[in-house]
Amino acid sequence: SIYDYADSNIDARDTIATFLAVSSFLFWFRLFAYLMGFRMFSATVKIVFQIILDIRYFLIILVLAILAIAQSFYTLKKLNSPETRFIEQLEQAYYLLLSDFTTGETAAEVIFFIVASFLLPIILLNMLIALMNGTYTRISDGAEEVSYMEWGRQIAEIDSVISHRTEKAWTRGYLF
Repeated sequence: SIYDYADSNIDARDTIATFLAVSSFLFWFRLFAYLMGFRMFSATVKIVFQIILDIRYFLIILVLAILAIAQSFYTLKKLNSPETRFIEQLEQAYYLLLSDFTTGETAAEVIFFIVASFLLPIILLNMLIALMNGTYTRISDGAEEVSYMEWGRQIAEIDSVISHRTEKAWTRGYLF
């Protein structure tokens, strides 16, 4: 099995673990698509997928804001402690988004902290909530139509799979 191969090949262990993690995530994510065939899940799953599509431009702005704040903190801290790494400041900027933070040591760090704590968790996350609310309202208004459309999509997918297999069975000894 793949686990035995990973145990015998230490160099490939991280690659195999990453591949298995991504594969299992994609498998479970595909399960969401099949849940759309059930009336009680169809609108909710459609909302999740649509929110992911609707926030893509917001995520670019969010990543740029996190990078800007991390760069500012890195520049301030690098002068006082040369061993500071950018990845640590990037992690701190992300934690600030989640309201898990440490303030600063100097006056400039405290000022940047105040600006960042206003920008990330308050303004940007409220924008995210507003975007998600708009998507929820738009999809839930047409929840019954979404359910019927998803049933039709799944029926067409099943039909194409069955038709393809039936076609192979019929042509198997006759054409080639």
